[in-house]
Amino acid sequence: MRTNFVRLLAFGLAATSATAGAQWDPESGDTGQWQPPPEQQPQQQPAPQQAQPQPQAQETPWGGQPQQPPPQQPNPAWGQQPDETPPAVEPEPAGDTDHSKVSFGVSFLGFERFQVDPFPIGDADEPFSLGITTVGVRLWVTEMIGLDVGLGLGVQTSSYDNVATSEDDFPVGAQDGAFGLRIHVGLPVALKTYEHFNILLIPELAFTYAATSYFAADPDFDEDISAIAFDLGVKVGGELQFGFWGVPNLSLQATVGLGFRYASRSRADAGGLAFDAGGFEETSSGIQLQTLGQQLGSMLRINYYF
Repeated sequence: MRTNFVRLLAFGLAATSATAGAQWDPESGDTGQWQPPPEQQPQQQPAPQQAQPQPQAQETPWGGQPQQPPPQQPNPAWGQQPDETPPAVEPEPAGDTDHSKVSFGVSFLGFERFQVDPFPIGDADEPFSLGITTVGVRLWVTEMIGLDVGLGLGVQTSSYDNVATSEDDFPVGAQDGAFGLRIHVGLPVALKTYEHFNILLIPELAFTYAATSYFAADPDFDEDISAIAFDLGVKVGGELQFGFWGVPNLSLQATVGLGFRYASRSRADAGGLAFDAGGFEETSSGIQLQTLGQQLGSMLRINYYF
């Protein structure tokens, strides 16, 4: 029983100490009396976050959308900063051959002994021939197609009289002056062009006229001699330009060719006598196939371009 009494006394002292330790605070609503604990309130869930509105693109004063600068691309060039631009590459010149540097030039087209008389006259061993020198111009319309135009002249001057040795001799005397003219046209084609050399194909056409006179003791028996010729052919060869010497304007051309020539040569009395009165007329004409060494221009040709 003593044990129970001691336990009861200890419990009373503990309860008294707890009540005395609690302070009464009327301002906080504490009445000093025991109140049951408030009921536990349910925990509120946080409100879901609303999506933030996207910023509106600002309009320009004239109503359009402002342009965004393009993203800056890194420069792949080695050793350059991203904001640097590579230097502009200058285009190479289109022409790198001597032929591409020229267009217009003058040319020596050759020299020919052009036969005028159809037969030898008097004691001559060969028919009379007149030397004709032809010069011209060359124009390259394109790097492949060109045009040749040439003019040839032949002049022989003399003026004196001669008398036949006897009445039985053919009334032929001294030769008067002679004149010749040639017109030359060509169409050069550059088949292949190298740095200093061109392979050429040249179709050509030419017309030649020449005339002279012989005196006799009797003017009624003076002789007129004339000749015409038409040439048509084609040449192949090459043109060497001296660009390796620093002179691309100068060139040497060598060609060979084949073509046709129609020629007509005549001798007639200048007095116009009929055959029964001692007049005469002789004509020789024909077409022949021949190489074009002199007829359509010399095999060697010199050109100088400007």
